[in-house]
Amino acid sequence: MGLIAIVIAVNYFAPHDRYRVQVDATKTRAYSLSDQSRHLLGSLQGDWKIALVMSERRTDRAMRRQIDEVLKRYTDASPRVSVMRIDPDNPQSLADYDAMIADLRRVYKD
Repeated sequence: MGLIAIVIAVNYFAPHDRYRVQVDATKTRAYSLSDQSRHLLGSLQGDWKIALVMSERRTDRAMRRQIDEVLKRYTDASPRVSVMRIDPDNPQSLADYDAMIADLRRVYKD
């Protein structure tokens, strides 16, 4: 009975974000940033954008999860870093793609 009560309690609280904890328990600490990377990200000047152009439909779910974990580490380390996701298979992301191209043209016009 006790085991059933624990399973029910875990299932009840698991969907709530405030009860979730993320821990990098991998042996290689694959999702952790080095101290140097955290320092670099913390010292960035200006706003920085990471543009992820990836087909959600064609990318393995585990690979997407790994990418999301790494990008979360970057945005957690610096408020100056933002992520833009562009899915070439999704027509709704065309405006974001056009905005990214316009930003690149403006930055590299010289």
